[in-house]
Amino acid sequence: MRLRITAQPGGLYELERDAEMAITAARTNPVAGRDAVNWGDIGVSYVALGDQLCRHETMPLALVVCEEASPEAHAFCRFVAERLADMGWLGVDVRTEW
Repeated sequence: MRLRITAQPGGLYELERDAEMAITAARTNPVAGRDAVNWGDIGVSYVALGDQLCRHETMPLALVVCEEASPEAHAFCRFVAERLADMGWLGVDVRTEW
């Protein structure tokens, strides 16, 4: 599997697009679908790659924030992060907010 997290142009666009695809897949997942999510309006509100985050050992290589889901939607976040990893996006931290 190739690590796709780069500072190249288009990297943020590709991460956002792939995160939206993972969110769409979460709708039919029996575990992720049970979390408190506003399925009518859920979407990516923010993405950042490693070079745009504060440098720290525990920081993820990338961050995806989804709006219109409970901050406690852990199964949803885990599902989206796993789908992104399947697409080659390793080290993505997925967070949610209303």
